[in-house]
Amino acid sequence: MLFHKSVVTIISDNGPDWSTDCTANIYNLGRVWEEQRLDALIWVSYAPGHSRFNPIERMFSRLTDLLQGVLIDLDTSFKDTSQQLDMTLIDLCKYWNNKSYCNY
Repeated sequence: MLFHKSVVTIISDNGPDWSTDCTANIYNLGRVWEEQRLDALIWVSYAPGHSRFNPIERMFSRLTDLLQGVLIDLDTSFKDTSQQLDMTLIDLCKYWNNKSYCNY
């Protein structure tokens, strides 16, 4: 007999935006759990002072190094800043595509 359960695991760095003891975060993730009809939502964070184990923290400096000398051309024809940011993120994804660091 197979059991099908919907489970989401979120690993946060416990920074100011994702603090596990923030009532607003708990409320909003509770809403996600309810709206998505999840069987379980697991939210964990790294212990204080142990962000060095966070894969994003480990890779961010390498990604920054890869951007040295890269110019991002902001098109002034965009009326909305969010459109510029969207296009910039698309360009960055194209640039970072297939680049890896420490198996990430």
